[in-house]
Amino acid sequence: MKKKMVLVLAVMLLFWAQGLGQGFAADKLRLGTGVKLIFRMDIVPLAAEEHGIWKRHGLDVDWRAFRGTTTMIKGMLAGSIDLGVGQAATYLQALHRGVPLIAISDYYFAPDFAFYVRNTSRLRRPQDLKGTSISVTRLGGGTHAFGRIVARKLGLEGQVQFISGGGGQAKVALVQAGKADVVVTSPDRMVELVIKGQFRVLLKVADYLPKPWASTIVFAQRDFVKSKPDVTQRGVRAILEANKFVLNNPDWAIAKWREVSRQSEEAARILYKDIQRYLSRDGKLSPKGFENVNRFLLDYKVVRKPRQLAIEKLYTDRFTK
Repeated sequence: MKKKMVLVLAVMLLFWAQGLGQGFAADKLRLGTGVKLIFRMDIVPLAAEEHGIWKRHGLDVDWRAFRGTTTMIKGMLAGSIDLGVGQAATYLQALHRGVPLIAISDYYFAPDFAFYVRNTSRLRRPQDLKGTSISVTRLGGGTHAFGRIVARKLGLEGQVQFISGGGGQAKVALVQAGKADVVVTSPDRMVELVIKGQFRVLLKVADYLPKPWASTIVFAQRDFVKSKPDVTQRGVRAILEANKFVLNNPDWAIAKWREVSRQSEEAARILYKDIQRYLSRDGKLSPKGFENVNRFLLDYKVVRKPRQLAIEKLYTDRFTK
């Protein structure tokens, strides 16, 4: 009799376990990040994958890194991406074109672009930029606009020349070849050159921008958020948990980044300091930050055909409350 009861209980437990597994099957979520091989962009999904954070939130995540936020948005519209992590300025440009997106969480709340010069350059102070040539990714793009706002703040508008240098290391190569005096880019591209004594920072763009500033955010198509609010919520919570893991485990983050990027330990530690300062812990979005970025886009004519955007409709805070 006891053996029969044990057998019955074992069968019941087996069916219960199968039913539980089916009932709580992980939901598919396709995540995109807007730049390849940038510490702050890659380390969070790497942490979520390696330490089971996606799984704890019932998610089966397919992560893909793109060559720019604009390209990622195209992938989102094509149906290959559900949630995207990218530049707020590019997100707002898409809204001005009528793309139905909605910001759902903050991610990294400061722009990290800087003006870099060769270590032997005569330029020592920001005011020394008068009469110089500045290499940016493309004329009319984000780095060009950042350069223009710095020039205006310094009273040098019209007294510097901007050169379209191309993406990645191409714009840096112009300075190395002596064809430009300054390059506007992110520290991930420059940190090893700074360590080697070839380049140095002349100024940081963040010091010349209005505060607060919406920098890197998480967003999605409005239809996805509307049709899958639970998956959206768990996606945001998982990203924020991974953020906290990265912030609480610097040794793991630095070692992992070195493994992925092949950068030196010194470079990884320098980049990690900015992550400690700016990686979002709570995902709270700043309405004023969006307002400042939008004003920047309009003032510097980065948006050619602007629309009237109501700031309160650019984002939702329902997933970060």
